[in-house]
Amino acid sequence: MQQRRYLTNLRGIHQQCEANYVRLLQLVADWEEFDLLELAIDNADGPTVIVKITLLERNPYTSTIMLDQQDVLLPWAKGPQLTVRVYHDARMAEVISWNRHRLIKPRYAYPNPQMYLPDEKAQLNQYLGECLSQCIAHGRTREPITIR
Repeated sequence: MQQRRYLTNLRGIHQQCEANYVRLLQLVADWEEFDLLELAIDNADGPTVIVKITLLERNPYTSTIMLDQQDVLLPWAKGPQLTVRVYHDARMAEVISWNRHRLIKPRYAYPNPQMYLPDEKAQLNQYLGECLSQCIAHGRTREPITIR
């Protein structure tokens, strides 16, 4: 039996990237002033995961951020580092690299030398959305916020 070839769901990827942009807006109110956001995500025993969102590059229509996770109880178990390009004019945010894997294609033949899944890019963007949703629902800032 012949395996069906994976077809890229462009509409689904665009919807996910648009939703990720909206989620980022809930966490980062002012992109002009933003440099770093550290969130602790708690469970019943206290903080378990620290999520850092760091600005890498700021341009008029795009920003590049790094989303980094660290487990407090297992500091040696590094979570994935996602590099995300935020397109302010298109109101989209997409993963452009993770850890040291760059230039992620929308579709891969399977099997391939890197053992990427056929829908690797879509899964990374979905993971970003899930991580941002957890930050919105359960995250708290690690630094006190000063209201002027």
